[in-house]
Amino acid sequence: MGLDKDLSMLVACGSAVCGAAAVLALESVLKSPPFKGVVAVGTVIVFGLLAMFLYPFVYNLGWVPLSPLGEGVYIGATLHEVANVAGAASGISLEAEKVAVTIKMVRVIMLIPLLLAVSFYLKSTNAEHSHKVKLQVPWFAFIFLGMVVLHSYLQPLFGGFVAPEVLQHGVEVLRFGSVLCLVCAMGALGLQVELKKFLSLGGRAFVLALILFVVLIFAGFALVKVLMG
Repeated sequence: MGLDKDLSMLVACGSAVCGAAAVLALESVLKSPPFKGVVAVGTVIVFGLLAMFLYPFVYNLGWVPLSPLGEGVYIGATLHEVANVAGAASGISLEAEKVAVTIKMVRVIMLIPLLLAVSFYLKSTNAEHSHKVKLQVPWFAFIFLGMVVLHSYLQPLFGGFVAPEVLQHGVEVLRFGSVLCLVCAMGALGLQVELKKFLSLGGRAFVLALILFVVLIFAGFALVKVLMG
């Protein structure tokens, strides 16, 4: 479609893994110009929101031959953002929501091997990426994994001497801080973007994202149907 490799990878990663967070993470490894990240994030926002409303609407019309459990797996395996997954699955059932978020978190964790694979790929093609000779180790991804483990065992580790409501409040404060940092990062990206460049590449990037969106819908459904019956 005439898109350069970095932008194609950013759009694909946003669709395949965990939306805007995946785009920003991959951008830090690719060292790509900020406007490419903004374009990729734009595709994630548009199609993620569309899917969040489309999935439960179509399912509740009876057009999707899956059980609530199967629909939860389908939503978790194909929607862009964690928030999209939670929003869409909550329109099905509590069971679907729990399964969908679990499946989605597995996809999110796969961001770590993906970033490492991209780093090795860039290292092996340093003739083309002369400014990326050094292997980019995504340390932030390992911090993310550490936070997943810490949150999973927070109660067993600290529950004996810290009140549960204090732990819960601490987690909520950290979540708010995480959202605030993500908002600041997105704002910083926008401050570095030229509208002309965005418009010149945005149309083709959105077409690519649309193709990926269609692939997620139909290929994802086929896989869930085959594996779960």
